[in-house]
This record gives sequence, C-alpha cells and structure tokens, in this order.
Amino acid sequence: SNALFVVAWSLSALFWAGCGALLVRLMQIVMASLN
Repeated sequence: SNALFVVAWSLSALFWAGCGALLVRLMQIVMASLN
C-alpha cells in the first residue's frame, strides 16, 4: 500500500503543478491583453 500512496501522491503533485502552470499562463495572457 506504500507504493500505491507514493504513486497517488506523485499523480496529484503533477496534476496541481499542471494547474498552476495553466493559471500562470492564463494570468500572463490577461496581463498582456490589458497592457
């Protein structure tokens, strides 16, 4: 079960890192369009 926990944690970390990257990119697009 320990390996399963590590896999689940890694997948969630990748998911949140992807969401963060998308949010940053979206913010950059919004700021560029405002300027």
